[in-house]
Amino acid sequence: MKDDAQTRTSFRNIPSWRLRLRALGCVLLGTLLLMSTAFASGRPSVFFDTDGYYLMGENLTQVIKRLPAAVMGDAKALTTPVSDDDQIDITIMGARSPWYGLFFFVIDRLATLWGVAAAQALICAWIVYLLWRAGAPGAPDWTYLALMAGLAAGSTLPFFATFIMPDVFAGVAAIGFVLLTVFAGRLTRLEKAGIFAVLAFAYTVHTSHMLTAIAAIVPAAAVLLVLKAPRGQVFTGIALCIAAMAVSVLAAKAYSAAFQMRTGHALQRPPFLMARTLADGPGRLYLRKVCKGPDDPYVLCRAVNAPLTRSDDILWEESPLLGAFNALKSPDLQLKMEAQETAFVKAAILNDPWGQFTASMGNWADQLTRISSHDPLRDPRQFLANEYWKTTRLVDLIPNPRECKPLGPGCKPPFDMGFVKHWHELVIGLCALFVAWRLTRPDVLADIRDRKAPWARTSIPLIAAAVILMGMVVINAGVCGIISGAFSRYQARIVWLAPAMAGLIACGLGLGLPERMRDAVRIRRGARPATRTA
Repeated sequence: MKDDAQTRTSFRNIPSWRLRLRALGCVLLGTLLLMSTAFASGRPSVFFDTDGYYLMGENLTQVIKRLPAAVMGDAKALTTPVSDDDQIDITIMGARSPWYGLFFFVIDRLATLWGVAAAQALICAWIVYLLWRAGAPGAPDWTYLALMAGLAAGSTLPFFATFIMPDVFAGVAAIGFVLLTVFAGRLTRLEKAGIFAVLAFAYTVHTSHMLTAIAAIVPAAAVLLVLKAPRGQVFTGIALCIAAMAVSVLAAKAYSAAFQMRTGHALQRPPFLMARTLADGPGRLYLRKVCKGPDDPYVLCRAVNAPLTRSDDILWEESPLLGAFNALKSPDLQLKMEAQETAFVKAAILNDPWGQFTASMGNWADQLTRISSHDPLRDPRQFLANEYWKTTRLVDLIPNPRECKPLGPGCKPPFDMGFVKHWHELVIGLCALFVAWRLTRPDVLADIRDRKAPWARTSIPLIAAAVILMGMVVINAGVCGIISGAFSRYQARIVWLAPAMAGLIACGLGLGLPERMRDAVRIRRGARPATRTA
């Protein structure tokens, strides 16, 4: 494989506009490959929360429209409620990103749900292109297309790229982190600026993406420094990632402040951690210990006789025999429960720290194995026939909803969920075996043994990228499993990084075939065998 200097020389005589055109063509073809599952299904897929994101985006759009009036001196422009404020449930909508909603709402209005899916697929294709070009700088263009075809056929990426939820940005954020810390020296300033913008957006659309990156910073820095990566590059890349996090936090706070100015109410999140400790066991143990009579210290004590074993039931079940949060019915009581969440969680953990630790580790391990893509493969009839969901915006958002009526031809995606899950598990297993095999070949081991300047070797940056990306897959499972619980969507959204990394190593280092097999391939192509020296 050519090194960076040889690659630059080979491209020196090609006009820059042609290189950019080739890159654009590759990314657009990659985008179409990632949209293949949506084409096969007849539509992009939606989820229960898709409606909430759309509402938040519509609301933020109306707020932005008022900004010019505020700049011109209209003091009431940002303090008077907008038309959508009264539709936002302040007890739960703090968990929905208005900035993903803005992205979703604006593109949907301009180009329907297909436009949103295309925009997400384009971002994914572009970020993978940058990773491919930086990790395999001498590889021909067809290898990128082969990589994207492999991801389309054998990974969860196409299902999540066209899933109208922020989930796909978990993997995008992980690649952006690696590009800025491992491969920054191979990127232009404009590319770094684009990655920074995508990172800030990815961290804004879901808190778990940022928490995963925060947890990865120290181990990633340790890996890079052990492998003698340029210190300036490492710390500059980490600083850019932290700056992207700061931008995302400020963006979230700006919307929350604007909402409170207009309505007098602060947006709140559902008590996810309270539900988690209850479902794990220590919360139930502590609840039954302190809920003894009329002077109960927590609103949650009203649900002391409910099972409280499933976090979804605890949060969303409306029956007081099964649920706790939605079962309260009263927004005031729900807000009070949210205000008591921190104190309850802290006390429950202190009451049984070992029980919570073992449950959390079990959730982490459980989350690692859950990679089903059944959420992006839901039959849209589930929303269109439901008494509540058929009254929401999902009815108008889903393309060709007439096909989904009970007497119509149907609109269930043409994929068997069980087969897809096992296929993805097989691909991930094979990719893991290939990576382990390829990174133990003599050429790679020789690079690893070079302790004077390992970073100048071909394989070392790829090893660093592989370790960090796979580490972030594991960390994602911990963040999601421990905080929210083990749900397939949370891990399926990011495990496509495993086949992506295997493909990148194949593009950057080759397949690692023995010399005898490589000579046979050369002879078959009409070339001479490689010349060996004694």
